[in-house]
Amino acid sequence: MKKNLVLGTIKGYDFEVLRPFLATLKKAGYEGDTVFFYSQIDPKTLETLREWGVILVPFMTTPPYMEGAWARHNEWTTNAHWQNTAVHSLRYLLAYCYLKEFGDRYENVLLSDTRDVIFQKDPFDFSPQDKLYCFTEHEGSVIADSSINAMWIEKGFGKEVSDELASKPIICSGVTVGSAARVLEYLSIFVKTVVDRDVPIEIPGMDQGIHNYLIYKNLLPALQIYKNDEGPVFTVGIEDTLVRKNGHILNGHVVVPNVVHQYDRHWNVAKHYYSVRFIIRHHIAYTRGHLSTFFRSRLPGIYGSFISVRNAILRRNKA
Repeated sequence: MKKNLVLGTIKGYDFEVLRPFLATLKKAGYEGDTVFFYSQIDPKTLETLREWGVILVPFMTTPPYMEGAWARHNEWTTNAHWQNTAVHSLRYLLAYCYLKEFGDRYENVLLSDTRDVIFQKDPFDFSPQDKLYCFTEHEGSVIADSSINAMWIEKGFGKEVSDELASKPIICSGVTVGSAARVLEYLSIFVKTVVDRDVPIEIPGMDQGIHNYLIYKNLLPALQIYKNDEGPVFTVGIEDTLVRKNGHILNGHVVVPNVVHQYDRHWNVAKHYYSVRFIIRHHIAYTRGHLSTFFRSRLPGIYGSFISVRNAILRRNKA
């Protein structure tokens, strides 16, 4: 019998950032493989991850990004679209190449964020079929309600497409589940769309724009979309409040979901996993990341000037 696979990407994290993900996954009774693509991780964290049974696969942040048997599936090592990419989108290329090489070992695959995900049940404990399962965010929220989601689609596919999809529910790219064959199919379409549509994947978070485009343009066969309060994945970043009972987070139908995404944006939940100091540090980094995305995409001239000045200061300090 084939195993299931949880597949994530980590860059620059220490183990304490990843402990909630791994500890809750283990507590949920998951017995499949867990694979992390990793870059810029300190040796102590790598050693601890191995002790937790994580299969570690290194990647580079510059082309050709990967080495080993799975690297031979990267057809885009010299393609300009994949020469400059944020890790948010790069992880799809990594996952594609990895599953091309090893996908036949697995029954089902979970593509998942790592820093902001916890598990309350085995993530595959919902009788998945030969489909790709995607999950909306807060019920009632649409793309037009989120300037950053609208921006990703406009930058990736143009104003006309952004306007066309404005009234559609936001579908989160942070957690996607499916049979190994369907996930590989999804990744193949994702990677090729970047090239065919000239998508600017250097913009952090652009993967969510691509994700929504593929779904709403009906480019993904055998797709099933779950509403946020009805499926095995509960994305809580913009939920007003979270209900906890007996140590579990409940969704809008007072049901315990398998996976909770973006839990760390809620103090009443995050405090059970992290120290106050750690949470403050994380939210500062999170805010900086969003400001960087805004200026990089909306005001590229100002952003470029700021980066040039910052780099000049860093070079002078090193001299």
